[in-house]
Order: sequence, then structure tokens, then C-alpha cells
Amino acid sequence: MIKFTDYIYDLIQNSIKAHADLITLKVTFLDDTLNLSIIDDGIGMTTEVLNQVRKFEYTSNQKRTVGLGLSMIHDLCEQTNGSFDIDSIYHKGTNLNLSFNYKHIDFPNFGDLGTLVSDLYMHQELIGFKFVYCINKNKIIYHLPKALLEDIRSFKIKKFIEEDINTNLKKVEGCK
Repeated sequence: MIKFTDYIYDLIQNSIKAHADLITLKVTFLDDTLNLSIIDDGIGMTTEVLNQVRKFEYTSNQKRTVGLGLSMIHDLCEQTNGSFDIDSIYHKGTNLNLSFNYKHIDFPNFGDLGTLVSDLYMHQELIGFKFVYCINKNKIIYHLPKALLEDIRSFKIKKFIEEDINTNLKKVEGCK
């Protein structure tokens, strides 16, 4: 994967495929640390699957012979002196908590978070999505419940979300 937002997109796709009704993405910048949390109420994972997800050779995808998303993000956490924590309860959902030194030489180009988030709000399979980001302890929340998602899937809202997020991200020193 080339950009960090590609990793995020891949992880969110896991939640969508797990039939989550609500997916929460939280991005927090504090000093040199980027914390990322993805919480969903999808089908979750069994203990057996949970024990395998960090391995590159593991996949639940029938079309591939190797896994990508979780094993690659696990490796990126380690390469950037971060942490990887995943907890899942079958039929309840999954909690993924990651941290990275986003100024580390091995941290990829960040990508366009505003476009990613606005695209996720427009995603037809997404039922409910909440995005929280904190920059230097300033918290901004976008929470669009299921009932509103259909009404706001418009170009105007998409552009507003993109510009608002990207304007605030420019305030983060060293976020490439």
C-alpha cells in the first residue's frame, strides 16, 4: 500500500464486509504519535481467527492465498515504534487500536484523509459511520446516523467534509 489512507480504507472494508451497522473511526494526533481506532458492531471474529490475523499467510478471503490488511498494518505499527491491539467478540464486533510514530522514516505518505472520510460517507453499503479526529487535544466529530446518510450523500456535503478535515490536518506538523 502506498498511502496510509489506503491502509485505513482496507481496514474499514473489513468492517463493512462484517456487516457492521455502525463503524467508528477515530484519528488522534498528539506530539509525534498518531493513534487510530476502528470500532464496529459487525459479526466479530472467533478466538481462532483473532489469533491468526497478524500473520501474512492468513486470509478469510477465498480469492486470495495471503492476507493483507491486518498483517500489513501490524507490521507498520512495529516498523514505526507503535502498537497494535485488536479485540473481537464473535457476533458482537471488533475493536482495533493502533499507534504509530507518524514522523518515523518508515511511515508512509499520509494520503488524503478528507477524501477518504467523505468517500466513506458516500459508500452505498455503509449503514452508519462516525468519524472523530483530535488534533492537539481539539476534538472534531462527524456522526451521521443511518437515517441521515441517504439525505446527505451529495457533492456539497462531500466537498465540505473533505475541505474541513484537510484544513485541520494542515495544522499537524510533519504530517506528510
